[in-house]
Parts: sequence; structure tokens; C-alpha cells
Amino acid sequence: MTYNIKIFGIVQGVGFRPFIKNLADNFFISGTVANKGSYVEIFAQSSEQNFKNLDQSI
Repeated sequence: MTYNIKIFGIVQGVGFRPFIKNLADNFFISGTVANKGSYVEIFAQSSEQNFKNLDQSI
């Protein structure tokens, strides 16, 4: 299962990408996080169960 997520708003200088990477590592989710100017784009890939586990934890 793959998700493409776009986050709009101020995310630079607040540790957003390391925070997302830590969450992904904890829930066995792989992918990329990239600044795209006015937004951050996330591609996340894992099993449906891993995404459910993440969702239940937040």
C-alpha cells in the first residue's frame, strides 16, 4: 500500500522531516519526505496493518 501525502504550511526549522522519519521507522514504513517549496510531499509505503498501527497510535 502506498500513500502520497502533501502537507501545506510552515514546516521548515521545526524538525518536521526527522519527526516523520522517526514515526515511519517505528512503524516499518518506508518512503521519502521532500520540501517542494510551499508544501512537503511524503510518499509512504508499507502494509495496511502498519498504517493502521500508526493511525491508532496518534
